[in-house]
Amino acid sequence: MGTYQIVKAETEKNGLIAHTLDMGGGKLETVRYTAVRAGLAWPSLEASAFYVIMGEEYVGKTKYEGQQRQRGKLKIFKEQEISSPFLDNLCLQLTDDCTLFNCKHVYTDLSHDHEADAQFFYDFVYAKKIPHIGLEEAPFVDSFALGISLIKRFMTDGFLDIPKDSIAREQLKRVTKSHIGNPESEKRFHATTALRFCVAAYHKYVPTPLGPYVPKRKKRPKLNTW
Repeated sequence: MGTYQIVKAETEKNGLIAHTLDMGGGKLETVRYTAVRAGLAWPSLEASAFYVIMGEEYVGKTKYEGQQRQRGKLKIFKEQEISSPFLDNLCLQLTDDCTLFNCKHVYTDLSHDHEADAQFFYDFVYAKKIPHIGLEEAPFVDSFALGISLIKRFMTDGFLDIPKDSIAREQLKRVTKSHIGNPESEKRFHATTALRFCVAAYHKYVPTPLGPYVPKRKKRPKLNTW
């Protein structure tokens, strides 16, 4: 969600995902991410399909703070509403954007209610011979309240900035206590659902492409022998 143009996205040998950006005027810039993931809300009678694609910025090799590697900020690359009732339109645009941003993991609701939706997606990917894009069960998929809490925690801690023109941001402002626990009301917040699926994945599955931090140990000084 910016004025730049992405010209290449690739996975480096160390597991980082590098985006080469055309900043205009012939200037190229490379930005690296520890992971790129998507959250998908399936279409329903209450709302259209919606997906969001995000990356966690790579902040360099850092020491542990407590027991966790220092986190990078989550950046929203794309959010998209698909008003068409046909799943092939959703699959086409979602796989286009996943390929563009090198996103291989789409977190969504894979319960029995969406078994047919998921199968359609897999059949589409297979028929089009699109490699390495798969669906995964979103963490805390049934807890709308927990998902909202995680989004707010990431924002409060400074790890998530949602653009002012974001549909997900606009919906977050409209969520009230009366909506929590009402499945029909929750489904209307499809952008919030897609966002919470993605944020929950970053919360539960912390990206560690470079492996665990191993501190340098000082050599033990030689003891004098008499």
